[in-house]
Amino acid sequence: MRQRGEFDATARLRHVLAHPAGPGHAQALLAAVGDISLDVGRAALRRLVPLAGPEEIEGLRSSMLELDIGIVGDVAAALRTLGDAAATSVAIEALGSPSPSRRQKAAIALRELQAADARNSLREALGDETVPVRRLAVEALERLPGDAGSVVALRRMLVDPDASVRSAAIRALALLDPDAPQTLDASAQDDATDVREELGRAACTLDAETVESLLDDRAAEVREAAVRALVHCPDAVPLSRLLDSLGDESWHVRRAACDAVAAAGGDAAGHALIDALLDSRIEVRGRALVALERLYGDRLEAALEGNLAQANNRLRGVLIGLLGGRGRGEVALRYLRDPAPEVRIAVVHALAVVDSLGAEQALRALAADSDPAVRNATAVALDKARRRT
Repeated sequence: MRQRGEFDATARLRHVLAHPAGPGHAQALLAAVGDISLDVGRAALRRLVPLAGPEEIEGLRSSMLELDIGIVGDVAAALRTLGDAAATSVAIEALGSPSPSRRQKAAIALRELQAADARNSLREALGDETVPVRRLAVEALERLPGDAGSVVALRRMLVDPDASVRSAAIRALALLDPDAPQTLDASAQDDATDVREELGRAACTLDAETVESLLDDRAAEVREAAVRALVHCPDAVPLSRLLDSLGDESWHVRRAACDAVAAAGGDAAGHALIDALLDSRIEVRGRALVALERLYGDRLEAALEGNLAQANNRLRGVLIGLLGGRGRGEVALRYLRDPAPEVRIAVVHALAVVDSLGAEQALRALAADSDPAVRNATAVALDKARRRT
């Protein structure tokens, strides 16, 4: 098989994908795993795995830590799929290398190999002087069945000097530590926003007091992460705290809160989401409608109609418009004489899609409305109706 300099990466990728898949071609695919292009190497690896025999497995194992760091994890995962237990020993030995880059590759490999007999070596690597090695060791331990020794070791990483290591420790402990609510509560005061954001993603593992502190965090990213997590456990905090997030100064938080409020369910949630249809950001308004559809299902039109009477002018107009768009435009007939011009304009738009004599007569009446904006909207609607016929 041709390699690197003979033609560009796209051509080499096509060559790998078109290469015969028989066992006799496994060695050529093995050679292509080392291509300078990671895309080519990964494609060759995918094609090689179903064909690999002892010789190819040994070749992958021996080259695993010699390849570009970007494909080390892919090779290790392939060896795990192929059941190669010896790869773990190779990676464990490399964790003691004087070369930081080799130790980093070894940690990546062990993360993907997921071998329990690497646990002690990974715990030792938590003390490595190189940040990526410590972080990768944490991530590797996260993928192994939890045990008391690993939990104790990982707890110490919550005060690591590097924020990325502390974030990784939070992810691991949220999964492995049976006392995670108590273990992680102090991380809510971490100076690094990224760390508190990671803690927010673990909100379903935390106690209510810690979650509420994250919902009040000074950083919008942290508040958003916590609210997003609460979609999966809305009962972790009182509904009132989720409703407060619908009024957050960050529209990102408000958008995320729509889903969490819908997950909480109930009449109060429904009313709050209907109010969110007036949000200043289209992203939030759109998400509020999606959340309402999830909350009410086929009862949504009835819920929207039920809120018309007590809605203010702006909201009433929005609700009439939504009902019209959902095939319930006849509801607008009740609001032909609404005192608010903006509501009457919404009535025009809703009736414009209703194919009935009553709707047509109502539009003709609105053509003489006292408000010029209503008359203009009606003229446009009647013109469109004439063109359709």
